[in-house]
Parts: sequence; C-alpha cells; structure tokens
Amino acid sequence: MLIALIAGAILGAIIATFDQMVPRAVYVVLDPYAFFLLVMLMGRIGLGFGWALVNSVLATFGTLLAELVGSVIVHGESPLTLGQSGTGLNTLLCLLVIAGVLAYGTRRHDYWGDLAAGALGAVMVANMSDDLAHWRRTASFDGWEWSLGAASIVAVACVVCLRPNTGGRLRAILLGMAIAVPFVLFAI
Repeated sequence: MLIALIAGAILGAIIATFDQMVPRAVYVVLDPYAFFLLVMLMGRIGLGFGWALVNSVLATFGTLLAELVGSVIVHGESPLTLGQSGTGLNTLLCLLVIAGVLAYGTRRHDYWGDLAAGALGAVMVANMSDDLAHWRRTASFDGWEWSLGAASIVAVACVVCLRPNTGGRLRAILLGMAIAVPFVLFAI
C-alpha cells in the first residue's frame, strides 16, 4: 500500500516538474496516461479486490498530492487551478480508481476477465472522448491528436497484454467497443 502512494507521489512530482520543460504534445500524453498505467499496475498486483481498490486509491491520491504540491512549489500557481474544473478533476480521479479495480479484474481467466479488460480499454477511450469534447467546445486544446493516439495505443495494449489468449482478446475488444462507442457518440 505504501509503495502505491510513494510511486504515485514520485510519478506526479516528475510530471509536475516537467510540465513547462517538455513540449505540450508530450505533456498531454504523459499527464493522464502515465497515471493510468501506474494505477493499473497497482490495481493488478493487489492481493484481492479490496487491496486492489486501496492500492488504486492510494496511487491516485499520491499523484494528485504531487500535482498539487508541484503546482505551488514549481509553478507558483494556486492548487485550486489544477485541471480545467472541479468536475473534470473528479472525473479523472474516478476513472483512475476504476481503471485500477478493472486491472485487478483482468486477472480472471473467464468471461468476467474479458469484460474487465474491455471496460478498461473503454475507460481509456472515455478519457480521450472527454479531451475531444473539451477541444470541440473551446477550440484551444492543442495536442488532442497526441491524446487520441496515446489513448488508442494504451487501450489496445491493455486489452492485448492483459488477456491470455486470442479468443479472450477478441471478446475484450468487442466488449470494449460496445461500451466505448455509445459513450464517444454521446460525448461528441
């Protein structure tokens, strides 16, 4: 549990430090998807559902804490300006915790594991859809192509790497598409 919190804090501090140092396109990819990968790893190694949930929450809050501290120390910003709005931040935190729990669910070698892997891919697509919807509303979201590409790669990699056989991968991709397509159509 402590490793999840420390790993989240370290990753959040690294990304908060590199905020102004790397190109915007790189930061758009690093900011949510590095956190997703960390939380999925912490959820996957949980010993049970409860531990996967606790590890996911601690890794998520570790990253949030480091981002808040980084925004104050490194950039001199108010910690209240983190994210676009309170709703966007809450949605991202919820998606991160769900991703960790779903990653634990992919350890099953039955249809429920396929459903968890497909839903995990759909969570990535849901985050990408939120980014695209924001871009369409404001027309100022530079780097949305990178976010779309990273979300697609991470979603496919999650499904392919977390399922043990081709049949499970195909079922997970189909289930993920069935979950993600209505969400994308509704968001855009």
